[in-house]
Formats: sequence, structure tokens, C-alpha cells
Amino acid sequence: KIATYADPNRALVYHGVARDALLHDGEVAQWDPYLCGGVPLLGNPEATHVNPFFLLVLPFGEDLGLRVSVTISLALGFLGTALLARRALGIGLLPMLLAGTVFAFSGFLSWWFSGGAYALFTMAWMPWLFFGFWESLRRIVWIPITAILLALLFLGGWPQTFVYAMIAAGILTIWLALFFRHPRPISTLAMVTLLVVPLTAIKLLPVAEVQALSASFERAPVRVLPLTFAPKMFLARDQYERPEWAFGEEDGKPFDWREYETYTGILPVVSALIGALVTLRRRLSAAL
Repeated sequence: KIATYADPNRALVYHGVARDALLHDGEVAQWDPYLCGGVPLLGNPEATHVNPFFLLVLPFGEDLGLRVSVTISLALGFLGTALLARRALGIGLLPMLLAGTVFAFSGFLSWWFSGGAYALFTMAWMPWLFFGFWESLRRIVWIPITAILLALLFLGGWPQTFVYAMIAAGILTIWLALFFRHPRPISTLAMVTLLVVPLTAIKLLPVAEVQALSASFERAPVRVLPLTFAPKMFLARDQYERPEWAFGEEDGKPFDWREYETYTGILPVVSALIGALVTLRRRLSAAL
């Protein structure tokens, strides 16, 4: 079951318009005539009709096609994390399965996907990016493959995922370069980044144009949870959309972090600490 408001409703309209344009007019949809009185579609950073999962929407329709995409995305996240853990860390079968389970079926992805935030599909693909990056450090043939994986994060719909991936890849690159005292990680990431530009041009150029032409507007001040709430991310048992502890004591209004499902739980944290202690002397494990 999915909701019929906000994120899922917008995603259904995006995919429905794009599907109709391609099947009936033979064109890649550039304009959404329905939401907000008409807005750019291909120039929308959250547009998803230029990524492989749109191929599921064409035969099955936007509703069923997106539901099938959820299942496949979770499976890809599970497999990608398990393979990354196995290949990069050399761990056994049960630990690699645990790693895949913790990532793919975490509260974060489960909450977002069940709520119909289909623009976040790309979150589940991120382990494959780091798997490709690790392989590209060893074999140059993996560099264009990794660039394609990174490009898919941008083409997949949620630009924040691309930004998160670049930040994480940058931090990992710095630590690998320091630990192994070699510039290869830096040059590899640079080549991957350069290849991403032409791979994403079909969406990047319209998005850049729309952003350049859009007028600025004032937003309401962001209400961020105080750091004193941080322990609740690991210890609180309430995983609802707006847990009671996410509301301000003074005015009763919700804080902004509740939207991004900060709940992590204590078991993954304990597992990560044990893993860090066991592999403390391994430079790659420390970097990851």
C-alpha cells in the first residue's frame, strides 16, 4: 500500500506524464502540465524518466512499475552491500549477509520506500558505486563503469543522493590516499567525476538552465533537532513519522530531522563497533 499525497503523488504524475509522452508522442517528456500549473520536467532535479528503472514503468504503468522498482532497489542494495563487504573486507558469508541486511532493510530505506518517496530509489544503489570505486583502484577498466554508477545516482531522481555519494567518496579517497600513501585514489575519483559530466548531460543541462532562470525566494527557518536528542537516534523505540520526542517542548511543533528518519537503533551500532575493533589494524577497514 502507498499513500496518495505528497511524495508518491508527485512521483506518479512525473512517471505518468513521461510514459504518456514516450508511448504516444515518441518524445522524452520535457514539461509537466499538471503540477503547479505547469513546470519543467526534464529540468526538474527529481526527474526520473532518464534512468533504467523507467523501463519498468513503460510496460507496467507508473503505479505497478514503481512498486516493482522498490523491490528491485532493495534487492540491489542488499546484494551491493554484501558484495562490497565481501570483496573489500574479505569477510565471511554470514557477516556479508548481515551487512546487506542492515543496509537494505534499515529503518531509513523501509520508512522512505513504504511512504512512496520514490525519488530516493538511488539511496539503495550507493553500495554499487563504492564497489565499483574499490575495483577501479585495482583495474582501470572499472573507471567508466563506476562513472556510469555515479551518473545513475543523479539521473535517478534525488540530487541529494549524488551529493552524499560525492562527499562519502571524497572522504574515503582522502583516507585511502593517506593510509596507503599513494595518489591513485585521488586520480581515480577525478577521472570518474570528469566522465560523469557527459554521461548526465541530458538532464544536467536542463536542470542547470532551470536553476539559473529560477527566481530566489525566502524559506521559513529550518528547525533542526538539538544535539541533546542525538542519543534517541540509537535508543528510542519510536519509528513513526513524527515520534513524540521530535516535537519542541515550547511550541509543540515538529523538528525537521524527523522527516529524514534519524532512527538507527542500537544493534547496528554495536555490530559496527565490534567490527571496528576486530579489524582495527587493517587500513582498508579503517578507511571504510
